[in-house]
Amino acid sequence: MKKLLALILTAIMLLSLAACDNSSISNDTDGTTDENLNNTNEDITTNNEQSKPSDDLKNKIDVSKITSSTEFSEGKAWVRCGEMTSDEYTTLYCINKTGEILFTVTNTFLNSPSPFYNGLSVVPIMIDGEGVYCICDENGNVTKPSDIGATEFLIKSEQSYNLFEDGYIFAKKTEATFSGSSVTAAILNSSLEFIVGYSEEVLALYEDYIYSYYYNGYLYNINEYYNEYKVFDIKAGKEIDDVSAFVSSFEPEYASDMWDWDSQSCFYYDSLASTFTVTLDLSEYSETIFRMYPFESGKAPLVFKSADKAFFTVIKEDGSFCFEPVELSGNSWCDVKTYNGKYLVVNEGYNKDVLETFDVNGKIAEAEITVTGLVPSVKFCDDVIHISSTDMNCYYSLELEPLF
Repeated sequence: MKKLLALILTAIMLLSLAACDNSSISNDTDGTTDENLNNTNEDITTNNEQSKPSDDLKNKIDVSKITSSTEFSEGKAWVRCGEMTSDEYTTLYCINKTGEILFTVTNTFLNSPSPFYNGLSVVPIMIDGEGVYCICDENGNVTKPSDIGATEFLIKSEQSYNLFEDGYIFAKKTEATFSGSSVTAAILNSSLEFIVGYSEEVLALYEDYIYSYYYNGYLYNINEYYNEYKVFDIKAGKEIDDVSAFVSSFEPEYASDMWDWDSQSCFYYDSLASTFTVTLDLSEYSETIFRMYPFESGKAPLVFKSADKAFFTVIKEDGSFCFEPVELSGNSWCDVKTYNGKYLVVNEGYNKDVLETFDVNGKIAEAEITVTGLVPSVKFCDDVIHISSTDMNCYYSLELEPLF
């Protein structure tokens, strides 16, 4: 009987180990043909082994072992455990808002993965001894650049991530033969379908516009002195011919989407107008306005400073307050972070941060958080507050309660 029981326990242990196997990245070369790549609506199928969540993987992360972490996005965040010099650190854990491990990605290098946008994240993976930025979906499936016939995904600058957030991914392909070489680029959507095929023109446009302004599918340059515009329509993969007609007919979702501001004079102005046009004059508060912020979805946070006190409110496009300015706790040198109509006010102090959360109706919560380690970073995304430093990685809700 004891021998039979031992055999049963051994079989169960082997099954558990198989279920807990982490995801791995295949290093096989891609066999995608040019014919497939030219089909702009064809789904991409990778040859990577996939990391699938199992009952054994659905355990909670040990918060005390987290040594690196990202903010939450679309209900998920990335964390690492172990010291930076350890093999354990090369594993990325994807967790949800209760701290459960959804899946893992192994063999990564030390750069941070991106947040999830449209179900995708950019993850840094070692392939054949080189660091490669790959695309990971919310189920743990990984797509390498070679899976779509590319050399690399062009996701390096802050503007590239703005495009990625809106569902536009640029891929670069370098080809070389004995007679010469060519470098081209293509544009994919968040389903990893080609919306614009590989061409030298797309690469040239990317390089020309990537450090310019971006809004809702358009990259644009402004020469304010000559009042000249150049606009790159990403969906079409080409520049707009009649820019003047486009600008005159352009209607952003909110008028304030195109506003810039002058904090010295306390007014917002229309950056697309043909003449300098003040759209919101706050000069009546010029003596007390401490910090102005950009409008998002028709509203903007505003901080006042009077003597040694600071006050916070949210203003509308017509200059009215969403609520009467609220006196802030902590010191007056605060910063404001915005997410989807919610606001986090951070007052940094010695070994402590005073955090206050607001929505358009007023104050939600306040808490004093003890901070350990050097240079803490406080981020606000997906209605979750993320605090990280050399010695701490933690998450708080809008009510300033620990998330898990």
